[in-house]
Amino acid sequence: MKKFIAAAAGLMLAGTMVSTAFATVEVSGDSRARYYFQDNYVDLMDSTDNFGHARVRMTVRGTTESGAYAEARLKWNLGRLSGGEKAALDFDHAYLSVPMGAFTFQGGNIPTHITAMVDDDVNRDAFVLNYAQDMHSVDVIYEFAGDDASGEDNDSFNYIARYEYNNDGMEFVVGALFTDPAGADGDYVAAVHFGHDLGNMSYSFDYAMVGEDITGTKDTGHMGYMTFGVPTGEAGSVTFIAGFTKDGAVMDVPVGFTMIGGDTMVTPEGTANVGALNGAAVDTWFAGISASYSVSEKVGLDMTAAYADMDVSTGWELGAKYNYKIADGVKTYVQLGYMNLEEMDDAQFGAGWGIEVAF
Repeated sequence: MKKFIAAAAGLMLAGTMVSTAFATVEVSGDSRARYYFQDNYVDLMDSTDNFGHARVRMTVRGTTESGAYAEARLKWNLGRLSGGEKAALDFDHAYLSVPMGAFTFQGGNIPTHITAMVDDDVNRDAFVLNYAQDMHSVDVIYEFAGDDASGEDNDSFNYIARYEYNNDGMEFVVGALFTDPAGADGDYVAAVHFGHDLGNMSYSFDYAMVGEDITGTKDTGHMGYMTFGVPTGEAGSVTFIAGFTKDGAVMDVPVGFTMIGGDTMVTPEGTANVGALNGAAVDTWFAGISASYSVSEKVGLDMTAAYADMDVSTGWELGAKYNYKIADGVKTYVQLGYMNLEEMDDAQFGAGWGIEVAF
């Protein structure tokens, strides 16, 4: 707690000291407290656990009159609430951004990616040069993937190039990542995304190729998925989702389900990434639906159902979430998830409650 207060005070003091150099200083953040119940989550086998977790994040951005800015996000993570465990305090990211006409330079610890399905929100130290004009944007990224201070030239780097087009609900992204690891051969990931929101319906396609040195197999990996969403009346929507992974390719993105390829408080670690089962790559085919409905201005419901053939096992899931808006910036929710895998002796059941504050 003392570290958190000291860090916050340091940020405020720094903001006061340099306020003459900044046109604006913005502070925002969020916090949450959660309770979890997990049945048969450890290696997707016989186990039961329940625990709490809490987190506070604060983002500070100082912007000059020229449009250049510096941003840092501080995270105070309690981890599992276990009777006084010491909290971890670190930075999620910290970087600067300097516009120069149609170009923008960014440097620091910064989230970069090709498409959302590939290398999503992986924060590494990087230099980024962006060119943006009207509906077009081009990024050239130099990432420091691993640093060796021995002086033996054993550093690792990534090189990323991506192009993005946005216009009237239509988005097209294509890009590639080339790895340059220390003491090993480099390889590549190439990805493409296309999405279109027509108002009364939306659809998207994602596809990627992953080099064999990255997958760890003797074959080039492939993966992709598509979505098709339609409204169900004025207050609801349903999205159909289907896709695959093959030859060691594993998706970074949550595809929209609860238990299989999800990013929720009840998603088991063993099935969080499509293309992997308990950490081992498996060829996967999956399909399902994700639906949401606003009961009122304060109450919302989310539901998922999915089926997956994961090479060594087949399985299905059902998920549900109840959301309640307490006030502006304050919400609470209850989430449930159930998954049954054919090759596992026990089904997985997860339940959680949470409350969040955003400011």
